[in-house]
Amino acid sequence: MIFKQIKNLLFIFSLAIIGVSCEKVIDMDLNSSNPIPTVDAKLLKDSTALVRLSYTSDYFNNDAPQYIENAIIKVINQNDETETLEYISKGYYRGTQLIGSIHSDYRMEIEIEGQNYQAESNLLSPTEIFEMTFEKTDSPNPTSNELKYAPKIKFKSISENTNYFMFKFWVNGKLDSKQYRTMVIENPKDTIIYEPFRQNFDKDDVVKVRIYSINKETRTYYQQLNDNNGGMMGSSTPYNAQSNFGSQILGYFLASSYDEHTEIAQ
Repeated sequence: MIFKQIKNLLFIFSLAIIGVSCEKVIDMDLNSSNPIPTVDAKLLKDSTALVRLSYTSDYFNNDAPQYIENAIIKVINQNDETETLEYISKGYYRGTQLIGSIHSDYRMEIEIEGQNYQAESNLLSPTEIFEMTFEKTDSPNPTSNELKYAPKIKFKSISENTNYFMFKFWVNGKLDSKQYRTMVIENPKDTIIYEPFRQNFDKDDVVKVRIYSINKETRTYYQQLNDNNGGMMGSSTPYNAQSNFGSQILGYFLASSYDEHTEIAQ
């Protein structure tokens, strides 16, 4: 019996030695690379440019974003009129003179620590929202008998060519920003009807919709953001949406016009 116990101990000891000899340290890079700039730039109809700049953060870093405070940002229209934006605070830069006008092309130039980035965008005509109504629908929760209210929006096309739009909803004053909802109309009629998929509200919610007129490239960018955030139908492999500033910076320069409408869900 004693010899059998000694034999078992020797066997266990030999396995431990093998385990130690096979052990190997594996270094994993969990998004700990050097930070890169991110930009959120907008020039809306009848408004001045507004830009926010920051750096991406490390995967394990839960601190506030590192704002970029020393950039040089210029916006130039198709007549070569140029304005340099003023820094406000927390990464925000704002224009004070150059106003967004429809059917105009704009270029934005950003210099960050000697690196230059440039993007172009066209400000299209705004649509006109005719009405927003609601239809009663069952709750998406199968165990609930609660009624929900699905919006139906009628609005005007902006040209005879393919139309591209982006929609944002506010519910009781709060932006619903889970997804970027976009729409493509290849053969537009004068009146377009939009019934957003799985967009429901509670009775008496105050709902505001804003419809942005955008181009094909802008629509592609926001669809890529949706994919990166899991999309409408589930998760997907993360990747960087294609910026119109190039591959060395994240974000987008959007020149756009919009119309908005508010109704109570009932």
